[in-house]
Amino acid sequence: MISMPRRRKQEPFVPPRELGFVGRIIARLEHPRYNFPYEIIDSFFFDERKQPKTIANLGGGPSRNVPFEHILNIARFPEVNLLGDAHRLPFRGESLDGVCANALLEHVEDPRAVAREIWRVLKPGGMVYTIHPFLHPYHGHPRDYHRFSYDTIRLVFEGFEPVWMGVNVGPHYSLLKWIE
Repeated sequence: MISMPRRRKQEPFVPPRELGFVGRIIARLEHPRYNFPYEIIDSFFFDERKQPKTIANLGGGPSRNVPFEHILNIARFPEVNLLGDAHRLPFRGESLDGVCANALLEHVEDPRAVAREIWRVLKPGGMVYTIHPFLHPYHGHPRDYHRFSYDTIRLVFEGFEPVWMGVNVGPHYSLLKWIE
């Protein structure tokens, strides 16, 4: 039996002094804010009876959101249990309740093809949870192709119904990462 995750309480965060001024600011910006809409996140991973859903995490590893998700990556990392390419997902059509793609689409050649694959493997009513960079430093792991405005996200996920959109980090973070 898998229980619902406990909501994280945001504790005051004090970055270590040895990081220096710019490093402490970056650490504060990177610290989780836990300001996501918890009801949506809970409904992503669990059904109304609090039972786990069938979830795929594309580009995931080395950590895991929940113990029961399938983690797909192009390389072997801790927690990765499927090797594959997001352009050709190794799942049957309409077999997943949800797909998570955290900072994946900037690293794929064709984000719209990946979105079509996500659409193919989702069950009717399935949910997608994605995070995309807009103003963010280059980070080639292994390549870094794209940045996404709200308009681009809507274009890539044409046909999907957005439930919630928000901003994670912004231009100050990007500038400080560049200075660092």
